[in-house]
Amino acid sequence: MERSSVAPDVRVSALLALLTCVVFANALPNGFVWDDASLIVDNSAIKRVGNIPTLFSPSWFRDDVVKPAYRPLAYISFAVDYGFWGLRATGYHATNLLLHVGSVLALYGFLRGVLECRAAAVLGALVFAVCPLRVEAVTYVKSRDEMLACVLLLAGLLLFRRFQRAKEQGGGTSAWPSFGLSMAAFALLPFAKEHGLVFPALLTAWV
Repeated sequence: MERSSVAPDVRVSALLALLTCVVFANALPNGFVWDDASLIVDNSAIKRVGNIPTLFSPSWFRDDVVKPAYRPLAYISFAVDYGFWGLRATGYHATNLLLHVGSVLALYGFLRGVLECRAAAVLGALVFAVCPLRVEAVTYVKSRDEMLACVLLLAGLLLFRRFQRAKEQGGGTSAWPSFGLSMAAFALLPFAKEHGLVFPALLTAWV
């Protein structure tokens, strides 16, 4: 990305973040619903920091989770939220919203890296930001696993594209941190949600 385009991209990113927050702000006063009760309210495992190693144990998911699925990053994020907010649902909704903002910005950055037209990148990120299909994931605290997987996937794609661009421009060793961070995002994806395993397939199809 050319230096002259950085300032406009910062402004666009700020506007996208603001619009996303405005659209989903009405979720913040909401309480816990449905599966939130068993996953958060009645889940003693997230209420002590010392339990975090247990959240990586497959046996805990098999024996203690109502609907077993190995997604430890979601529960760790619930534990962090509990440390800050206790059982005040607003904080958990705010975390989901921030993750969605991160996904929107990562998508915009990725689209700017692969499209010639800034307007097309803005439109793509804008549609994703306010798409009604995202409402359940953003406003339902239980969907934290999906929010984490989404932001990791899009951040991984953005970082890999930056690695490619740096290599194309003769960046040498300066390109490799982006590659390393992209692979780190991929490594974390399966711990967020299993559909994150599509990441290598996306890279293979793209490269």
